[in-house]
Formats: sequence, C-alpha cells, structure tokens
Amino acid sequence: MQLSLTWLKGLLILTIVGSCFFGVGGHGSWHNFQTGFPNARPGFSGFMVALVAALWAYNGWNDVSQLAGEVKNPQRSLPIALIGGVAIVGMLYMLTNAAIQYILPASAIATADRPAIDAMRVVAGGYGSLLVSIGMAVSIAASFVGSAL
Repeated sequence: MQLSLTWLKGLLILTIVGSCFFGVGGHGSWHNFQTGFPNARPGFSGFMVALVAALWAYNGWNDVSQLAGEVKNPQRSLPIALIGGVAIVGMLYMLTNAAIQYILPASAIATADRPAIDAMRVVAGGYGSLLVSIGMAVSIAASFVGSAL
C-alpha cells in the first residue's frame, strides 16, 4: 500500500509539473522567474528563510530509521534510503515550485492561500484544482500509512 501510494503521489506531482510547463494554451512565462515581491528577502538569505518554513512540511523521512531492525543489511540500505529519499523529495519540491512560478508571478504566489491550486486553475480550470486536491489527499494518506507502519 505504501509503495503504491508513494508512486501515485509522485506521478500526480509530475503530472502537475508537466501540465504547468507543457500544458496547452501557453499560460506560463519564463519572465515570471524575474518577478519579485516587495519586502521579500532576495538571494541566498531569502532562500534559507523559505527553506526553514518548507522543512516543517517534510514528515516521514525520520520514520525510516525506526524500521532499521526490519531491513536486510541496514548499514547499506538506510543511508541509500535516507539520502535518496531526501534527494527525490527535494527535486520534486523544486520542480513543483518552479512550475508554479512559471505560471504565476511572485506577487500572486506571495498573496495566494493555495498557490498550486491557483496555478492549476489557470492551466486547467476546475479540473486542475481537483487534481491538486486529489494529490493532497493521496499525500496525506501515504504519510498516514507510512507513520502507522
């Protein structure tokens, strides 16, 4: 169940990213990456402030170490799982944020309650919003199943 939900979650994220970058209608612009928001911290310091807030959303990577007794060859498998997992999640996170930034300028993202839903609404209307909602439900279910195990 965990493996299926994880693959489904990744597929939904890649579908959202692909829809934003390659969706029909040319809704996005590379110019959006050059937009800013007044009073925002630019550069590396702004990235680090945003990273602190984003890391609160990453729950689950720490659950891997609790399963060490159930894994064959944990000395080899756990570092691969931890490093690989963080790398994959980081890549998906950056791709998703880049896709949202491609569709929405920084000012719209900063004032939005749900930027991913807003971006997908621009790309695919109500169906885009539904896709993000389904992705969130699958993500919550996968986290619950992983933590319960």
